[in-house]
Amino acid sequence: MDKSKFDSLEAQLKDVKTLLKESEQSFLSGNFFEAPTRLEILIKSLCDELPNLPPRDAKKLGEQLPNLIKSLDTMTTTIKKSVDRNNATNQELKKKAKKAYETTKMYKSKV
Repeated sequence: MDKSKFDSLEAQLKDVKTLLKESEQSFLSGNFFEAPTRLEILIKSLCDELPNLPPRDAKKLGEQLPNLIKSLDTMTTTIKKSVDRNNATNQELKKKAKKAYETTKMYKSKV
């Protein structure tokens, strides 16, 4: 593999790290975010090209991946907790609404 291809992939990896860090910080600070489409494209490109690299170059780039995976895992866990918490809140709201409806229905039938 020529050096320019490796340099290009290394630059993509750097961009992935930056976009992922920005997304993670945004989410952890409580801001709603939509993962940048560019992030998905860069990750796919890296995943497609990494197996085609010579072993030495693949190892050099591969050593940087565990931190990215850890960051993705952190975001996934945080998102799951948020979804579970929101789902529980939604279930509670549904129960309250049902109870209010039934109470109103009961009072209307007595009038």
